[in-house]
Amino acid sequence: YFAKLADRYLALLVDYLRNINFSVDPASCSMLRQLPIFLTIHGEMIALKQMQCYVWNPNVNKIGMKKWLEHIGSTIVFLDGTGEWRRLASSSSDLRIDAVPAQEIYTRFIFPNFSCLEEKERYRQLKHIKDHLFEESQLFQNQDDIHANFIDALKDLPCLGPDSQSLKRVSNFCSPDEDVFELFPEKFNFLPKCFISREEKDAWVKFFSEIGLKMYPTSTKFIKLCEQVAEGNHPKLKKASQTLLNALVSKKAFQNNWHTSHFIQTVSEISFVCTADLSQLTWIKDAHPPTKTIQTGNRETVTMTKLNGAGINEYKLLWTVMPVIELSLWKFDMYTRARIASVLNLCHVVTAPTTDQVIQNIINISKSVFSNISLFEKCPEKLKPP
Repeated sequence: YFAKLADRYLALLVDYLRNINFSVDPASCSMLRQLPIFLTIHGEMIALKQMQCYVWNPNVNKIGMKKWLEHIGSTIVFLDGTGEWRRLASSSSDLRIDAVPAQEIYTRFIFPNFSCLEEKERYRQLKHIKDHLFEESQLFQNQDDIHANFIDALKDLPCLGPDSQSLKRVSNFCSPDEDVFELFPEKFNFLPKCFISREEKDAWVKFFSEIGLKMYPTSTKFIKLCEQVAEGNHPKLKKASQTLLNALVSKKAFQNNWHTSHFIQTVSEISFVCTADLSQLTWIKDAHPPTKTIQTGNRETVTMTKLNGAGINEYKLLWTVMPVIELSLWKFDMYTRARIASVLNLCHVVTAPTTDQVIQNIINISKSVFSNISLFEKCPEKLKPP
């Protein structure tokens, strides 16, 4: 009968019940909860009885709502906050109806049942969170447990994947903009295309980075990649070598606290760095032997060395006393040069040769066949030194 009441008659009934209910005591509230005058978010008029009741927060996206509601059970109900029932008492809590923030509804009800949503529904829910809720929770997470719990639940939420059976946390995926990840695709998981092929790619990457998206490999993973390259196990060996070297001296490596003594000691002894092209010099005297020579699949010969004891490209004229790597400092600004040099020095790369090294290089060159003075006798007269 109550469900068939016109809105204006329902309003009159609510006014009557409000006027006779002089004191909001437990007995009165229990009686009111028995009446089917409470409007749910589905548009149904129900009696609350012993149900666990919440006011629906309009900041929650309703997409996929029927699916996750089925999983939370019939004893939990969400009421339409615009229903006439709101006038029965000065506060919904008087009727044992809780008004909770949108973040709490997600944390308690939607996230535990996120896998029951379809891929498009999960996408739209995450987009809604990114656009409307996340910034607020970030701002207040240190002052409010609800926001802190929401952020933690997002980080722990299996929400990305091709189907509901293989969903993974965001922390299992990596940034699509990092060269190290791109060159080793078999080693990493990348964000689904729906997040990186749209105009909002940068916004998605920024959002996901706040809840665990890998923006850079871990130091342990980096060591394994260096070992892989040192074995010659990469289709683009030179590019992979240079990318890893750039990553080692990058600003992100500092930000991720890579440069521990154990890490530096390990990396500096791995022969993953390609040597510089010294063909303009080796006709005079053979270069210092590299650590290893690798024949690639396309019959290309690649010489590789370790950082410990190698020299930067600025000192390639000392090619007979040290392996020379393809890394120059002169092209960087002063701040960047200082940062890179500090890493190279930790790895015992020669960034400033000693006098002994310069002298030894001269000695080595002097032992070249071209240093034989008798060769000048065979030169044309006009080419002979004065």
